[in-house]
Amino acid sequence: MYIIEAIDIHKKFGKLEVLKGVTLRQKEGEVVTIIGSSGSGKSTFVRCLNHLEKINSGSIKINGEILVETVSNKVCYRSERDIRAILSNTGMVFQNFNLFPHMSVLQNVMEFPVTVKKQDKETARKRAIELINAVGLAGRENSYPIQLSGGQKQRVAIARALSVQPKVLLFDEPTSALDPELTGEVLKVIKKLAENKMTMIIVTHEMAFAREVSDRIIFIDKGVIEKEGTPSEIFDTNDNERLAAFLKGYSE
Repeated sequence: MYIIEAIDIHKKFGKLEVLKGVTLRQKEGEVVTIIGSSGSGKSTFVRCLNHLEKINSGSIKINGEILVETVSNKVCYRSERDIRAILSNTGMVFQNFNLFPHMSVLQNVMEFPVTVKKQDKETARKRAIELINAVGLAGRENSYPIQLSGGQKQRVAIARALSVQPKVLLFDEPTSALDPELTGEVLKVIKKLAENKMTMIIVTHEMAFAREVSDRIIFIDKGVIEKEGTPSEIFDTNDNERLAAFLKGYSE
């Protein structure tokens, strides 16, 4: 069974068709990175998987559960209650962190297990401290987001996403808002998750990172998957003009 099945996804914003039939099937423990130019549809696709955007046609299953399907040309989403239950198996890390500014690091990481998973506070607190330590922020439990660097904020965001023990982690350009010197500390945490066989979809502009961490890479151009394959098939072959032009822009 695939942990994610997104079949023939179409998405429009007004008259602009951003996704033109994107399909992804992902196995448990697989790391898939999505690359492509800005505006190609990468982030929109990931946001559709997490119900942050609604699709115009296609179907999405998460962990075998139907989130949305198209029946007789009509898009049919599950009930809001069912959607919340299905998406409780996913975690999302955003490019701009999306931390609660009025909450400490500990409170940010505890919030979802307590409010979504209905964990008791002591259990959530112990797990939160473990995660905070795991992302290299021991001793910062009582700090507030304003007191943290961008890299530290993103590591808190990763800990928060892990706090609900998701089966899948989605990353939407997790380093794009960071200065170059802070990018490495976030990528190090993600690499460790990959080594531990966490199922992940990562939208990224970090080509060296994509090569190192991915089981499979998908190149999206103008809302269409132009090529997908192993890191070697993506970076070491030159059989797709659009991909070659895209990668050349990163090597210059």
